[in-house]
This record gives sequence, structure tokens and C-alpha cells, in this order.
Amino acid sequence: MSHSTAHHGAAIDLPDLMDKIGDDSDLLQELLTAFVEDHQNDGQRLRAAIEQRNQSSGHMLAHSLKGLAGNLSAMRLFEVTREVDDLIQAGRWEVITPALDRFDAELARVLQFIEKQRGF
Repeated sequence: MSHSTAHHGAAIDLPDLMDKIGDDSDLLQELLTAFVEDHQNDGQRLRAAIEQRNQSSGHMLAHSLKGLAGNLSAMRLFEVTREVDDLIQAGRWEVITPALDRFDAELARVLQFIEKQRGF
């Protein structure tokens, strides 16, 4: 997978994702729909966990989303989610806000990209 291409390009590296799923466009639509339905509010959930200093909940959410981002070839989202997860695990609450802001921005970019792909 080409991290450098995805890093500066689209929110989701569609050629890479299509390669992973065997060019199945129906499966692509199912994956994108499920991601929006299940994860569009993850930014709010993550912020709530961080505000409550809930390391366990924050880590589980960030770790899960990090894996999904990688599976969807959303490498920038993967990278910022890994950064947030690392800060949560280290208990570095005082410096997490900038990383969380980057996470929110990238999640919004991925969701917007998916909406365009789904024809909304």
C-alpha cells in the first residue's frame, strides 16, 4: 500500500481499497455505508471519553477506528487516530487537543469523501 500517495491525496485510496476487496463495487458500497452509519459520531464519542479521562473507553474506540481506517485505506485517518490512541494510552490528556482536532478534521474529510462516492 502506498502511504505517500494516500497521505497527500484522497481521503481514501480507492485503488488500494478496491484491490483489497477484489474490485467488488457492491462490497465497496456496503463498506462505505456501514462506515458512515457506524462511525460518523466517533469524534464526539472520542471527545467524551477524553473529557472523562476514560482511558479504557478512549483506547478501545481509537484502536477500533484505527483498524477500520487501515482496512478502508484511509491512511491519513489511520495516522491521526494512531496518534490520538498513543496519547490516550500514555495518559497525555494535556496535549491531546491538537491531535483530536486533526482527527476530527480527517474523519470529516473521510465522511465527505464517502458521501461523494455514494452519490449523495
